[in-house]
Amino acid sequence: MVETSVTAKDKSPLCSLLLFSQTEGKPTMKTCMLMLLLLLPLCTVQQHPIECYGHDFPFIIYQRLNCDGKVQQACYTRKSGEKGCTRLDNCSREGWNCCYTNLCNARVTP
Repeated sequence: MVETSVTAKDKSPLCSLLLFSQTEGKPTMKTCMLMLLLLLPLCTVQQHPIECYGHDFPFIIYQRLNCDGKVQQACYTRKSGEKGCTRLDNCSREGWNCCYTNLCNARVTP
């Protein structure tokens, strides 16, 4: 089996750090790919998914929303009847009724 070496022109900063597994002074492509796969979980941002119903009288009427982000979210219903998803810090506001499971704001009334 023939191993492909990374040339100086193709060398990324990550590959140049791999001094421990060099062949003839150059890290192999296989080593670079292995290191990228090992580092991938560190690069991904944890998402907090939740599904909520969205309801805004003029525009959206009971549309399913897929809400996810870096910050944990909750489904809400406001006194006005508006529904959607929001950050947890908004749940402490007056007039906001929050729930924390998928599609839990289907029939929640404030």
